[in-house]
Amino acid sequence: MYVMHRMRDPIMEETRGHSFLQLLDEESARRLMEASQTATLQQGEPLFCEGDEADSLYLVLQGAVRLTKKDLVGKDHVLAIVRENDFFGEFAVLDGLPRSASAVVAESETRLLKVPGAVFMEVFHVNENKGLVKLALHIIGKVRETNERYVEERLHKERMTLVGEMAQSVIHDLRNPFTVIQMALYLVRMKSLPTETLQHCMVIEEQVLRMQKMVDEILEFCRGKPHLHITPVRLRDLFAQVGKLEEIYQAQGIQLMLEPVDLVIQADENKILRVIQNFVSNAADAFEGKPGQISIKAAPTESGVRIAIRDNGCGIPKEIQATLFELFTTCNKGKGIGLGLAIAKSFVEAHQGKLTFETEEGRGTTFFVDLPLTPC
Repeated sequence: MYVMHRMRDPIMEETRGHSFLQLLDEESARRLMEASQTATLQQGEPLFCEGDEADSLYLVLQGAVRLTKKDLVGKDHVLAIVRENDFFGEFAVLDGLPRSASAVVAESETRLLKVPGAVFMEVFHVNENKGLVKLALHIIGKVRETNERYVEERLHKERMTLVGEMAQSVIHDLRNPFTVIQMALYLVRMKSLPTETLQHCMVIEEQVLRMQKMVDEILEFCRGKPHLHITPVRLRDLFAQVGKLEEIYQAQGIQLMLEPVDLVIQADENKILRVIQNFVSNAADAFEGKPGQISIKAAPTESGVRIAIRDNGCGIPKEIQATLFELFTTCNKGKGIGLGLAIAKSFVEAHQGKLTFETEEGRGTTFFVDLPLTPC
């Protein structure tokens, strides 16, 4: 339950700049505001449900509201997130039909202006100026935007389903080869071999285990939020694991430079290692057999640590920069299918961290992994 507060002059002045009211003349806007009420609501509070009678529309003054619609099996799908300076609920008021979607507060301390539907329709019919034409055009634009969001979400869900099915098949097909490789490595290591050969065997075994974990992580990614196994992680030791591949990259003409920091964070070591290795592997592929440099540097920040992975490669093309962390986005010319960066982003965000990048075509790219000392 929540309590509405009738508009007062100070609130009226604050609300007058809302985009919805800007579509009306001053007299009509004032009339609506005088008849309206404000409320401050908390995350999760319902406003109306699909099928309810429509008696009002809402202006978002602060925070956000989530609009959802149920499918044939009763599952909710997000149609849109309505944020500050936008409005919702006008469709049912205009056509007089029941609500076609449900509305729930998406952020704490969300402030709304509730406009009575009867007063809105009275203004709509009486007002003869061009403001209502602007309103109609604005509503049409909102319909198009909502449809685009819904289609994009459906496509995303279908992609996730496809990836999940693919991962299940890959796990089944690779389990036997992985086992054979591990058994062969065990037999080789039982023999008396030079130390260098044994070290190479260890690298092979570690990479086989890494491949197994990668497939498991794809499945985990498709199911939703990754599960974290939080332990104390010493960054110097983490960098040492990355450095085990230095000799292999040197053979490809790639110089791998590591600058760790003597800092311990609470994190899932395997997942953070996977994130770093993904960026290093992508950078190496982008060199396409040419010499290059990859540096990995850690530095403390006010809230945790920043790990910067920098290369002097070709940079990321402008046409994919906006969607770089989305599924199936790739610029490696046939190498990879575009899962690694999406998974890396999910791992970082699961730690309450942030993943960003800077790039310049022809000069190289730097990825920044910002992590807290302890995830909440």
